[in-house]
Amino acid sequence: MSLKMKRLLSLLFIVFCFFLRAQNPKNEVSAVVVNATTEAPIKNVFILNLNKIQSVTSDAKGNFTIAVELSDTLYLSYLGYKSIKVPITSDMMRFKGSKIVLTEISLALEKKDPFIDLTGEINIDINKSFYNPNRRFSIIGASNYGYENSNSSRRRISSIFDVMNNPFNPIYKNIQDRLLLQKIRKARLDKEISGFLVNKFDRELISSLLSNDKITIRKTLIDCNYSTIFIDTANDFQILEAIGNCYEEFKILNMKLQ
Repeated sequence: MSLKMKRLLSLLFIVFCFFLRAQNPKNEVSAVVVNATTEAPIKNVFILNLNKIQSVTSDAKGNFTIAVELSDTLYLSYLGYKSIKVPITSDMMRFKGSKIVLTEISLALEKKDPFIDLTGEINIDINKSFYNPNRRFSIIGASNYGYENSNSSRRRISSIFDVMNNPFNPIYKNIQDRLLLQKIRKARLDKEISGFLVNKFDRELISSLLSNDKITIRKTLIDCNYSTIFIDTANDFQILEAIGNCYEEFKILNMKLQ
């Protein structure tokens, strides 16, 4: 190959790279959310980057832009529609206007709690409230931490040591994952995420954040000494708070046992 041809190919390669960069100069995705049946845009859809724990909502035309990396996954949810997870592809990052489709479901499937209104504030009706006989016991050396204890304290205390001595237990594995713990802390502090979770009861986003199914999440809460009353009635933000506190407590215990 002649020197002139090599220079020409190098120039074409440089131009091609600039063209790709011009398609999307930032690491972000710009897309539109539409109804699967009518293709009408859907506004106010909650979109969360499960890897970066950053969230946005779609505008009146269903459009949104969010920071991403190629390996990230987006979680989309809207009342009355089936929540979905969308893996980020190179084409989505390269070209704007990708169409993401949501499918309608029956509104009756959405569970609503009488204690919580749409503002996210907790309204307690004394006639509907219940007495919770569960107690919490503290951990020596870990102030402001504790476990909600059920009727069998001895069994609950023994379960803590069962967890700490079982490397296959989800709690034991998750407290070793620093990135996961950071994601949970970030999600708990994010106002948009907490505002979304306070009106949710399906555990779908919690499952996606933890990469655990709903059965594993329930077992985790039981191992953390939370009562079945709490597990069955708490909203998703309360569940995230409970799991976050539990992981922090077990992390402290793990450090003390080493």
